[in-house]
Amino acid sequence: MGFFVKWEHPETEQDWSWPIRTYSSPPHSPSTRWFRAWRETVLGIILICVGIPAIHAAPAHSHALYEGRTLEQWRDAIKSLDPRSNEAAAAVPGLLAIAKDPHAPWFSRRQAALTLGRIGPQSASAVPEITALIQRPPTDEDPTTSIWAVQALALWGPVAAPATPVLIELVSHPATDSHLRLVAVEALGRIGTADIRSLPAIVRQLQWHPPHRDGSTTRSGQELDLVSACIECLDLYGGEAIAAVPVLLRFSEDREERIRRAVAVTLGRIGLRAEQAAPRLAELILADRSEDVRDVAAISLGQVGGTELLSRLLSHPQATTRERAATGLGWAPADETSRNALQIGRNDVEPRVRMAAIEATQKRFPDTVLTAPLAAREMAAEDRHVRIRAVRFLTLLGRQAHPAEQALQSLTNHPHPHVRQSAQRLLDGLSSDPPTNPALQNSPGKAVPDRPERQ
Repeated sequence: MGFFVKWEHPETEQDWSWPIRTYSSPPHSPSTRWFRAWRETVLGIILICVGIPAIHAAPAHSHALYEGRTLEQWRDAIKSLDPRSNEAAAAVPGLLAIAKDPHAPWFSRRQAALTLGRIGPQSASAVPEITALIQRPPTDEDPTTSIWAVQALALWGPVAAPATPVLIELVSHPATDSHLRLVAVEALGRIGTADIRSLPAIVRQLQWHPPHRDGSTTRSGQELDLVSACIECLDLYGGEAIAAVPVLLRFSEDREERIRRAVAVTLGRIGLRAEQAAPRLAELILADRSEDVRDVAAISLGQVGGTELLSRLLSHPQATTRERAATGLGWAPADETSRNALQIGRNDVEPRVRMAAIEATQKRFPDTVLTAPLAAREMAAEDRHVRIRAVRFLTLLGRQAHPAEQALQSLTNHPHPHVRQSAQRLLDGLSSDPPTNPALQNSPGKAVPDRPERQ
């Protein structure tokens, strides 16, 4: 036999019922009375433990007000808030109150803190308060308080400079959670030169975790992520990261492709002040085992001013190396050395090298009278990829591709149907008014190297 115990939640009035099994005994035997007393005591304890927290937790913040608004009203307001508006500045006290309230739902606190970071200078007064949250012990309800507080500081960028000492402590302390350390590194990078202590702190991390050149040593995934994040964040400093160049050059020999690629990208971001890295970048173009690293190194070599080295690479026996050199010249200073080198590239025997030189010429020395007809001729190349690049190049020029009209007319009689169709479409475009991009800031044949994605 059995019976049901019934209990209704005090707020939701939900009916919770469950069966309790009993055992056959004489109705008034001592064992039955003892079991009944024991059972009622246990059930009473269970109901107290379950019911009292529910009574207090359910309505805790459903109607709490922050600067006259409920959480629901704040969530709706944040969705349409323009961070640069006067309304955003007026919302700072309420958002800060939500972020600081330990009883508010963690996701509401996180949303409020990140919104404060996006508002930027207008919410600078909240930086000390959000920084203080980093050192608040985590709770079962919100174990991620430190992480979203640091994320808010990263969104503030230079405005969060007063938080630099706390962030450096997070990055340097061996007991810091690995995810929190990565977020803190990014925050330091975004603070940048607003605090002179941020750059040395990142460089120290690279010095404490030296490169691994071969398989004789091991490195954890967390250490690899930290090194990669530090190198990537250095590109946020631009030319101010010149002091990090010697360390970056050492990491250019690391066995991990993602590390070498990040080094090449960051050296390019530092720019002409990293000219000392030019020989090493040239070595990467020639000898790195990753095609991706070679591509990025060529562009970075142009960015650091390695025009002479790129010019020499235009005489390399491998067409892929000459193509990379021509692409890199599109990122080099626009001087006579690069102009003369690009002329050599436009006369190369390989169509892919010529096309790369055409793109680089238009990028550094815009002249559609020169480049448009040359690109039209490459539309007849045997290499399909070269034909695609040529069509894309002329398409981006729009009506400024008019100097190629005669060459396009001749291609309408080409034996290859795709060439004829592409030529006719371009001719039709010359008579319309499409958008133009005469400078071709992004070369159509090569992807612009951006900050490497974290893997």
